[in-house]
Amino acid sequence: MRKTLFVLGCLFALLLLLLLFADYQWGTNPWLGDYIRGTATSVIGTILTVFIVERLLSREDEREEKREAMAQIDRLDVLLRMYILNYHKYAYLMTCSYEDQCKEISFVQQNFDFKRLTNVFNLSLHMQDGIGSRAYKLFFENLERLLNVMRDSMLNIDFKYFPELSQFMIQFIKKSEAMNCHKAVDGDYQSFLSSGPVTDKWLPVQLIKDYEGPLEYKPHNTINIYILLYQMINFQIGEFDKYFKLIQDFDDRMSRVPKKG
Repeated sequence: MRKTLFVLGCLFALLLLLLLFADYQWGTNPWLGDYIRGTATSVIGTILTVFIVERLLSREDEREEKREAMAQIDRLDVLLRMYILNYHKYAYLMTCSYEDQCKEISFVQQNFDFKRLTNVFNLSLHMQDGIGSRAYKLFFENLERLLNVMRDSMLNIDFKYFPELSQFMIQFIKKSEAMNCHKAVDGDYQSFLSSGPVTDKWLPVQLIKDYEGPLEYKPHNTINIYILLYQMINFQIGEFDKYFKLIQDFDDRMSRVPKKG
């Protein structure tokens, strides 16, 4: 429709130029001059009408585009919130005792006590997680699902009206991948598993439990894995707060877009 209007507008503009040229050539003739000027006035009116209709259609197309963007972001937000909620659940399982697992799950806050990671190898007592599932494995599996949702959205969603979210996810993915220590934690678990069941006497657990002072990487020390894990969790929890603020700002901005119908 808009393409047709554009073609018509161009044709009428061309016709107007021809009429102006005709008026210049034969406008001195009383009868012919009046006819040319009358026709030119009609053409100008038609061009203005076409222009106004095209602008109205263009504005409606833009609104429809924004409504579709809102719908896509809303669907993405539902998925991200689900995995962020699970993130907090499994981060909590890695940082709480078995007794606390039986209580209501609470969100892990930034700058939590590093020693709480002594529970990193605990089993999940939640039935939906399956029997014998380790907290750290559940945590990293959910984190990978969260990152995959972000990666897929970068390929399938147009962030024209929300570039801030696109930039946020790119940085979140890049830093999360750089800090991902899943293989290191799993390697630690597998290597110490041969020495017997998980206990407070395991070297990684003992190192975390006995650690004192500011968190600093030490040359060739197992504790570095868990310092990195701690820093990654702190970073991601802080980024989730930024995400919720971004979404709220987007909703406020897009709430001014008229609803369809």
